[in-house]
Amino acid sequence: MEPADTTDAIWPAADRLLTKADDGAQAIRLIGVSVSVFDGERQMALFEPPGVERARRVARAVDTLVDRFGPGVVSRGGGSSRKR
Repeated sequence: MEPADTTDAIWPAADRLLTKADDGAQAIRLIGVSVSVFDGERQMALFEPPGVERARRVARAVDTLVDRFGPGVVSRGGGSSRKR
């Protein structure tokens, strides 16, 4: 797996793990996702897929809004892809 630093890259992996762990026997009230092993600077890819830098700028803008106005100020459209 390639290193990732955007929600677009991390969310699908988290969703797969949740789907695998959720056997339906118990309701899930709250779940958290964390990532680690960030070292501040990242090595630039020689050929990055289109849109990755834009996704990083969007993520930084969202982080700035959350820092300034608190959690819940913005959310991703569409919600979870999981069936209820």
